[in-house]
Amino acid sequence: MLNNQLWVFTLVFLLLSVPGYGQKQSYKGPYKTLTGLSGVAEFQFVEKGKTRIKDGDFTFRSTSKDTEKYDRFNNYNWSGTYDENQKSGKWSYSQVKHDFELQGITDFKPDYQLYSQVINQKIQFQNGLPVGEMVFYRNELINGDSTDEQLQVTTTFKSGKIHGSFLVEGSGENSGKIKIEGQAENGLMIGDWKFTYLDEEKLIEEFRSYQSGILNRVVKVSEGDTLTAVIYPHSPKISNYLSDGSN
Repeated sequence: MLNNQLWVFTLVFLLLSVPGYGQKQSYKGPYKTLTGLSGVAEFQFVEKGKTRIKDGDFTFRSTSKDTEKYDRFNNYNWSGTYDENQKSGKWSYSQVKHDFELQGITDFKPDYQLYSQVINQKIQFQNGLPVGEMVFYRNELINGDSTDEQLQVTTTFKSGKIHGSFLVEGSGENSGKIKIEGQAENGLMIGDWKFTYLDEEKLIEEFRSYQSGILNRVVKVSEGDTLTAVIYPHSPKISNYLSDGSN
């Protein structure tokens, strides 16, 4: 009996002494996201068999040159926490786009203007799914100085789907003409939505009505004049059918 107990204690000691077996480790090096973005990540993980399970703080950084525009550069920074390979808690995503535009030549030297877009997104996760409020913010800069061109998106998530109010609102000469507001339920647009935007220098107000994600009618107005008014008579039947399967 004593020998059996000694053997068990010895086995447990050896298992716990094996490096990386159930113990948290750290990684810092090349990393490719699920969307194909390459960069450098730093995170904690545990090994289960041959699988690395991310568990703890996570950061990702990437700098890349745009494949379609040679004078555009993108910087990405992500940070958050994993809980057994699922995103958990507060996550922050930032992206900076830089565009270089040649203004001319002065004293045999090129004169560049730097246009930048700074995008920040903050979102809460639970069990790998977005929950609670999400805020998306975009600001435009010229030569590093902030401008009035700003855009903000605010909404809420429930079990990974947009649920509740949805608001897009901008400021500045161009972004200030953009506004979207409405309600969603379990990822589907519901009720009345209003879209405000520029179309060929015209300010358009577009009113839409939804039922369970199905568009019922659209009315477009510009400077008090109705440009378009469309009703989709079969939409309520489609919504009811999708909701309860009845004809």
